[in-house]
Amino acid sequence: MELRFIQTAVRLIGEIAHPTRCGTCGLLSETGLCPTCRAEFEPADPSFEWFGSGLPLLFRAAAFRYHGRAAAAVRHLKYLPNPFLFEPMALDMAAAFARLPLTPCDVVVPVPIHPLRRIERGFNQAEVLCSRIEADVRTDLLRRIRRTRPQAGLDIDRRRTNVRGAFSAEPAVEGLAVLLVDDVTTSGFTAFECGRELLRAGASRVGVLAYATGGQASEGEPHEWHLDP
Repeated sequence: MELRFIQTAVRLIGEIAHPTRCGTCGLLSETGLCPTCRAEFEPADPSFEWFGSGLPLLFRAAAFRYHGRAAAAVRHLKYLPNPFLFEPMALDMAAAFARLPLTPCDVVVPVPIHPLRRIERGFNQAEVLCSRIEADVRTDLLRRIRRTRPQAGLDIDRRRTNVRGAFSAEPAVEGLAVLLVDDVTTSGFTAFECGRELLRAGASRVGVLAYATGGQASEGEPHEWHLDP
């Protein structure tokens, strides 16, 4: 009883000192995404797409359209960063994972960031988004071996070459069905390159689940994923 009282007191003091604010609008909120901002999130349409065999990615799935408040949440999670967004966005991804219309994957692999960027940022946003998914989350199967520029702001050709050779997969992925998780897919080249490397290392199949999809580069559609970058 005494321990529970102390834990409750610590939590209340923390909430008073650092009250929860919405991660997109900054207003006080009971959760990291207030109802007003949440109401403006647009579901991805379609939320699931098959690409067929013979391609680096078997499918693409996403929870939301990369637009408006959802896009702001993705940017604030990655670049500010805003810790109030960690929990609600991770729960969103867990719900999106539970809705996937396919047999369970063997492992969930967050798209890695370069070690230097991780030091600068303090975390990998894709790992944050995986934190509430009930699956075997593996951060040791895929590495980013070359530091790249952010894809945002690059044209299609530069996005294609920017991620070429940026990833390396471990032999331990052989025979495993892999679900990549990332914050956003626009042109799709990052997920494409990750999928190619995982398949080269022996993965049985690769798909990608993103928090949001779309944006200026592709307006919601993967851009020429069938082409060899």
